[in-house]
Amino acid sequence: MLLGCLAAPPSPGASPRTHPPILRAPATPAKSDLQAAISALPVRPSIGQAHRAALRRIAAQERTVGRWGRRVRRAALLPTLSAGYDIRSDRGWRFGEEPGEPDTLDSDAGASSVVRLKATWELDRLVFSLDELRAARAAADHHEWRQRLLVEVTQLYYERKRLLLAMRLVADASTQDAIERRVRLLEVEALLAALTGLPWPRR
Repeated sequence: MLLGCLAAPPSPGASPRTHPPILRAPATPAKSDLQAAISALPVRPSIGQAHRAALRRIAAQERTVGRWGRRVRRAALLPTLSAGYDIRSDRGWRFGEEPGEPDTLDSDAGASSVVRLKATWELDRLVFSLDELRAARAAADHHEWRQRLLVEVTQLYYERKRLLLAMRLVADASTQDAIERRVRLLEVEALLAALTGLPWPRR
């Protein structure tokens, strides 16, 4: 009886039973597809080439920073020069008394010019100078900026690789996402070109 009830067809007026939709996980690329996408990534320029190119662009600044400390010591050998020019005006009075002559009062005016030239050496700066501390601080700031440059180049380099992989593997992305990836890729490549001076072709 129970089996007959279970196997009985639904009555004509009853609505058919609906089943919940089966949720499927988003398709993930196969391992072979992922390996093929990675092998298709451009290998030139490499990360080492990008670093060396970025450092070449700031090589002139690094040479200047290296000369600051030596220039500070040599500057102590040069004197500090000062010059001056004065004009002096003198006026004197002379009272003349001559027997049998009327008394006279004479005026005597004169002018003179003086040129001064002074040279001063500060020999204690050959031993130590505060300018050395300023040069060392500037060199440390430049080294820190150099490290930040390498970090930025590295981050942009691998972000470019991630964008290229996503554009190749993610086929179900919306149009907006595809546009944003494409524009970001162009932006990253422009930044890398500005920092390294290298072209960034794609295979």
